[in-house]
Amino acid sequence: MLRYPWLRKPDLPARGASVTTVLREVPLPGMPDVAPLWAVQLHTRHGVQFVAHPSAESADREAAGINDWLNAVSERENFEALVASGQITWTSAEAVEWPYSPEAHAEALARLAEEDA
Repeated sequence: MLRYPWLRKPDLPARGASVTTVLREVPLPGMPDVAPLWAVQLHTRHGVQFVAHPSAESADREAAGINDWLNAVSERENFEALVASGQITWTSAEAVEWPYSPEAHAEALARLAEEDA
């Protein structure tokens, strides 16, 4: 038993594993509060994709629109067969906080603006 348990060695990840520290989970003294950045999380057969959005309202509208469209398709056709064949890649969408850096969010929004232009 350690005399000072708070001095024990930290649990380290396995060799070759990476460690990611999310900044908003580690508040630093004097840092201003940063408003959350928003995205639509698209669920696919192979994982998730994130699409940056400028606001929570925009992300909510986009996710609701996608889910409404997916529900309409599933009422008319065999949705599982369409997903399995790859004709539909998304299975659902939801508005979530952007999981990456603020810089990546800004870059994603800039790319979307270029594509829309």
